[in-house]
Amino acid sequence: MRRDRAVYREIWLISAFVLFAAALGLLLDLALEFITVAISLVIGFWIYQIKRLMSWMSIPGADIPESVGIWGVLYDTIYRQTRINERAKARLQSSIDYLRSSFASVRDAVVMVDKNGAIEWSNQAARAILGLRHPEDEGEILINLIRDPEFVAYFLSEQYLEPFYFEFNSADDIHLEVEISKFGKGATLLFFKDITARVRADRMRSDFAGNVSHELRTPLTVIKGYVQTLLTHSSGGDSSVKKALTKTDIQIVRMENLITDLLWLARIERKKGRKHDSMIDIEGLLREIQEGLVEIHGDRIRIQADSSRKINGNRRELYSAISNLILNALNYSDVDTLVEVIWREDGGSDRLDVKDSGIGIEASHIPRLTERFYRVDESRTLQTGGTGLGLAIVKHVAGSHDARLEVASKQGSGSTFSLIFSAGND
Repeated sequence: MRRDRAVYREIWLISAFVLFAAALGLLLDLALEFITVAISLVIGFWIYQIKRLMSWMSIPGADIPESVGIWGVLYDTIYRQTRINERAKARLQSSIDYLRSSFASVRDAVVMVDKNGAIEWSNQAARAILGLRHPEDEGEILINLIRDPEFVAYFLSEQYLEPFYFEFNSADDIHLEVEISKFGKGATLLFFKDITARVRADRMRSDFAGNVSHELRTPLTVIKGYVQTLLTHSSGGDSSVKKALTKTDIQIVRMENLITDLLWLARIERKKGRKHDSMIDIEGLLREIQEGLVEIHGDRIRIQADSSRKINGNRRELYSAISNLILNALNYSDVDTLVEVIWREDGGSDRLDVKDSGIGIEASHIPRLTERFYRVDESRTLQTGGTGLGLAIVKHVAGSHDARLEVASKQGSGSTFSLIFSAGND
């Protein structure tokens, strides 16, 4: 209201001044000249006030100039708004200073970038892990300094739902995990964790399992040969001996399967992160798996292929993963029931569903199904001859093919295992 009154008062005063000058000019027969002078004085006064305003705004912290009318209101409004902005800026700076002090001692690398991706701040760990320089690199575009193609693509995607893993320095075998979150107005916080020790430990574990499994294969083959020889020559002998030899032979087969799965899992883990360059016909792969299982399981597999799209990947790995899912469904459902295998498009993704009508799985077990050697029912596993590594293999194959494994199950109503390939894999 005050502002409106000041505007109206200013207009009234200017109008009155110009009318007075016009009236005085008429009396002296100089109306045009008096009006011109009056308007010039008004313009000159406004130019003077504008210069005062510009001069005042150019000096931070200067006292507000004395003025009346609309200019007094303008000075007062600008002053109050400036104070509000300064307080807001101070609060924001206080928050930033608090965050910086909190992150300064964190062992993980922390980098703050603006809406354009330029570095605003980094902690000491970022300089040690990422090689950033402070303050020389402030203002530099982050992806110009960290040029890993996969990281650049992840950063530009702005899809930060899951952490991202990449090899930062192949020469020194440095591996990083990065989590990204938006902060403030357009700013972004990046947290880099050095997971090199974990990657190396996983690699050593995988190599150990692979090496041990390889070393066990030779003596196991020798033992199997002797057992089968004894079985051959014991056809007319003691039945108890033959029974013991038969059980031994069955357990040897189980050990062979276990060794095979361990070696295969180790191989997949060693290949983690490598790019695939083959386009795999999933429908053709499903038909091949179906033909390979028909002798043992009959016509229990029903394939529904609603998509002809191909997947960029490794054929052997995909064959292993999908066949494991189908075998699980066959082994954990009644012999007179069907297993449905559905290959379809799901929005922008490709989806493979393996459905059975078996006993189902308790919800508490589902998060642990992909753990090595985890068994929901030990007795059931012994009956089916499983190694406890099938779903672990599926999980690793999914990870190497930019896919995820989902499990939906209800006790008494069967289970659905789904491989969902992200958009852009085809």
